[in-house]
Amino acid sequence: MTKANSLNVSTAGAVSFNGTVFTGGTLAFGSGGTGQTAYTDGQLLIGDTSSGGITKATLTAGTNIAITNGNGTISAAIAYPLVSSLVQGEKLKVSALGTLTTGTTTINLASAQVFTCTITSSNTITFDFSNAPAAGESEVVIIRMSNGGAGTIVWPAGTQFASSTAPTLTAGGLDMLGVYYDVTTTTYIVFVIGLNIG
Repeated sequence: MTKANSLNVSTAGAVSFNGTVFTGGTLAFGSGGTGQTAYTDGQLLIGDTSSGGITKATLTAGTNIAITNGNGTISAAIAYPLVSSLVQGEKLKVSALGTLTTGTTTINLASAQVFTCTITSSNTITFDFSNAPAAGESEVVIIRMSNGGAGTIVWPAGTQFASSTAPTLTAGGLDMLGVYYDVTTTTYIVFVIGLNIG
């Protein structure tokens, strides 16, 4: 037969619960309290197997997640790298590279997500990429290229392609290419979105 809990008030300011007399201060976890005092902003109570009770803890900020602890409040904000500078409202930022005649053109991955260019006939254009995402991050940008097949395109060393072969671009038309930064191999993968679009 299970004995019922007993709660008795023995003297002014003293409470007896199952034989434990509580006269003020911190009520232990085993007696129905938390065993915790002196909280700071943002602290929560959470189970603690090491003590068999509960303890105080705060949320910890993580990669691109900021935690703000206030007086009785907790707020979390997710920060998307590049998004604030690349997205204007719901639109992607476009960088016009112009007409490329010769030499090296650097695509700054931190400046936009869409890059437009026109290739002039019989010229060799070398592409380079700068400002790759930080460790643990990845990114895809789009290149809108007119007349890409009219000249010769040289991609950065180590760039990867489907079937290990750079795409054959259109000499007199529009091609759309994607550039994916692969965080696993820290290399760039160029893939075809569409060729000779019209």
